[in-house]
Amino acid sequence: MFSYKPLLEKSSAPVVITALLVLVFLAWLALRPTRAPRPLGGDTPATQFAASRALPVFKYLSQAPRPIASDSNARARQYIVERLQSLELAPQVQTASAQKTNVGYLGDYHVSVGVAHNIVVRKAGSAPDRARRPALLIASHYDSAPDRLGVGDASSSVAAMLETLRALQHGAALANDVIFLFADGEKAGALGARAFAQQHPWAGDVGLVLQFDAAGHSGPLLLTGSRGGNGKLVTGWIDAAPLAVGTSALAILARDAPALLKGGPLDQVGPAGMRFANIEDNTDHSGGAGLAARAAQGTLQHAGDTMLALTRHFGNLPLANIASADMVHFELPLVGQVHYTIEHAWALTRLVCFMFVLACCLAIKHLGLELRILVAGAMCFLLLALALAVTAISLWKGIPGLHSDYHRLGAGARDRWYLLAYVTLGIALFIELQRVLHKTIGSVATTLGALLVLVAALVAGSWFSPGATYLLAWPLIATLLAYGLLQNPSVAALPQLARIAILLTGMAPAIMLFAPLLQQLSTLFTAERSALLMLALSAMLGMGTTLLAAMRRRFVAPLLLMVCAGAVMTAQQTRHYDSGIAAPNRMTYLNDGYSWKAWWIMPAEPLDGWSRPFFASAVNGPREVREVFGMTRKEQWVAPAPRNKIAYPDIAVLKDDDNGARRRIMFTLRSQNKAPTIELRVEGAYTLASRLDGKLLTDKTASAFRMSVHGTGAASHKVELDLASGSVARIFVEERIPGLPDGAGGARPAHIPLSEMTVSSDMLVFR
Repeated sequence: MFSYKPLLEKSSAPVVITALLVLVFLAWLALRPTRAPRPLGGDTPATQFAASRALPVFKYLSQAPRPIASDSNARARQYIVERLQSLELAPQVQTASAQKTNVGYLGDYHVSVGVAHNIVVRKAGSAPDRARRPALLIASHYDSAPDRLGVGDASSSVAAMLETLRALQHGAALANDVIFLFADGEKAGALGARAFAQQHPWAGDVGLVLQFDAAGHSGPLLLTGSRGGNGKLVTGWIDAAPLAVGTSALAILARDAPALLKGGPLDQVGPAGMRFANIEDNTDHSGGAGLAARAAQGTLQHAGDTMLALTRHFGNLPLANIASADMVHFELPLVGQVHYTIEHAWALTRLVCFMFVLACCLAIKHLGLELRILVAGAMCFLLLALALAVTAISLWKGIPGLHSDYHRLGAGARDRWYLLAYVTLGIALFIELQRVLHKTIGSVATTLGALLVLVAALVAGSWFSPGATYLLAWPLIATLLAYGLLQNPSVAALPQLARIAILLTGMAPAIMLFAPLLQQLSTLFTAERSALLMLALSAMLGMGTTLLAAMRRRFVAPLLLMVCAGAVMTAQQTRHYDSGIAAPNRMTYLNDGYSWKAWWIMPAEPLDGWSRPFFASAVNGPREVREVFGMTRKEQWVAPAPRNKIAYPDIAVLKDDDNGARRRIMFTLRSQNKAPTIELRVEGAYTLASRLDGKLLTDKTASAFRMSVHGTGAASHKVELDLASGSVARIFVEERIPGLPDGAGGARPAHIPLSEMTVSSDMLVFR
């Protein structure tokens, strides 16, 4: 069977160096950044997309945050409408109320309600039967989170949509109607998209939805997901897009990744849809013009080229039957997109299972492998992967200095060096733990046990997530073929370097497919989920247990040197990064009606030169603000602030009845400040039901309840809450207004981003 013994002998230095160089080259080839197209200038033909023509829109929208119902949001909306009108189009502003309810794993409820202002424009098609043909919908959002400048919140997508419309106005008319949706309230529960899907009459005309977002400033535009049967969609995208980037595995990551665009309410519109986003450099740490200057124009050009090409392609196709059988698709360096149907994915899974069963039968027959030892090897591999995951979490939480500015700067803060250190440390630990397994249960059980786990994962993935099966199917086929070759006596007699070359060839698909996944995991997920990165790394290393065993005596030292190099480069480049770019200033002015005090508050992060004087009295550093925020266990910078004319929330209690089973509380709530957002949360008692202005919001028991009301100005609301009896309930109310009060804080440097917040709060206590 498998000729492992020669491979486990001490490897010579030239063999180790050669193998290491080959592995590094394969990883470099897989991680080589996609080359963005050259940004085109203003002299580009009018029918083409030019980043230079879209850049002014991008710069304008990146000047300040644009949360729903804020003044900056209204200015952005007016700006977009005027740009559309200048293109001789007739935009509409859909003003509608919408509601979104999120239910957490622990039974906590968050209800978002508000008024959204969508911008919609319809470009008529030229087909004689266009009235009966489904329309194409191009969608993004123009709002941003309150504490972000909006660069990672679709500024570039809006700019690309406007430039795409301009190019379409100068080109031949498309056969289908094309609807462009600039949605509001994406960061408030996708209220705008929800209002369009549920209330706008054009929503019923749509046959295909193309959604675009910008989760970062740079990187290529990725296809992050699709729905409704993507066979024709994927082939159309590959044929039409000038540079097709993305894999079907991204749709699996998008279910939990905060940085990826999710379908949301627009999944209810039309029978099919595709979602696109760029995710690299997901930071927000520079001011308006400076940030726009940093943004990669090549990214904007690629997004616009893709949007325009897909609009023309699908705008001329009959969309009535656009949905078809799903496809698996992925990228290969030097090859491009590879795609095949789900049926072929199942065929590959069956082939892998047959090859693995054959390998196990031969090992049992010729090497005396026992099934219980094989199962033990599988369990040990699972424990090894779990150990790496726990190590990843422990390193992050136990040694915050490894990446001290992550929570302030976010993904993209020179994380490539950090990823190198993290991954190489994981490889070194894997090799050392694997060495123990080889001594305990033998090399055959260690190798086949790891493959048993991966084959089982492939079968499960074929049922539940077929789009990600390529990550395991092709590497397993290559690995099993390599092992099959090594059992041949003539191959076993080859020199050690030749046999290791066979194993390298067998491991190459794993590196080529998993290396980009590791980079995407490090970019998309927060540090607390770094365990996912180690689990994916374990899957890749499981394909090469025999190779790593052969290399282990000389492999670990260079890996540890790479760990040190990555850590040093991370520290040096992050310091350089910090010195050149200002972080967003999340200063909050809190006017608290319950304590009749005012506070300056900031997250517990390093203070800059402008904010440091505000907290001169905070000699003990950040602390919890329980008297205002309750039991949050979140430390913040806190210092007294002067009082001003900001009004407290206008609250009047109308009812407080307790019948022993439930307590009904009713009060009116009004913002004299006309705050864009009002936040309400209940602590100390279960919420059994809730109503706003007579409309039922929730009727299930909530362990924690929070409500956000957006865009209602100075309107008075009647809030009704049914709470569990027998507890002291506290109801916190906060009015959130972007910016600081006039005259507060003194003169501020122009380069510090405008992302502050004024909060007027009060608290009701029911004993």
